[in-house]
Amino acid sequence: MAVALVTKVAMLPRLIATRVGGFLAEEVDRPPLVIGPRIVQDTGALALGAVAGDGHSARARCARVLSRNDPRRSAPHQAAARR
Repeated sequence: MAVALVTKVAMLPRLIATRVGGFLAEEVDRPPLVIGPRIVQDTGALALGAVAGDGHSARARCARVLSRNDPRRSAPHQAAARR
């Protein structure tokens, strides 16, 4: 019974969005309704492309981040102070 309840609750946003989307499709001009979400989608894709294609490999970027957080790779004077 708990699984059925969780499933019903999970479907509520989809049900509400479908009804709102149907109303908007009938009442609003079609071009803004189609172009608006497309602009948001394209903006996100461009931002992701800019981050992914900035000339640095993801492996090198991860290695830099991990080495900053690794206490074994800290400066010698900081390691001696922790002992």
